[in-house]
Amino acid sequence: MSRAAHLILEAKKAITDDQLQKFLDLARQEHWEEATKQLGVALASVSDLLEEGTKTLEALERPALQQPQKGSQETSVSNRGSHESSSGSGK
Repeated sequence: MSRAAHLILEAKKAITDDQLQKFLDLARQEHWEEATKQLGVALASVSDLLEEGTKTLEALERPALQQPQKGSQETSVSNRGSHESSSGSGK
């Protein structure tokens, strides 16, 4: 993970924690109308954090998927050779 991606996730996590704490404080004080509004803000923050985390994980996964596996290439080449030799010998 790049340093920038890590910092973005950390910042979004801190914002999310702050928004959730504001909601909990309002709920404890029984300020229900304000707490309800803050819950919407907190949930939007959670959603944003999850989306950013998903993008980061997908970016980390892409290079691993793009690297060919040595065994799979050798197997497909050897399988192709055996099919060609078996089909050629049947004539």
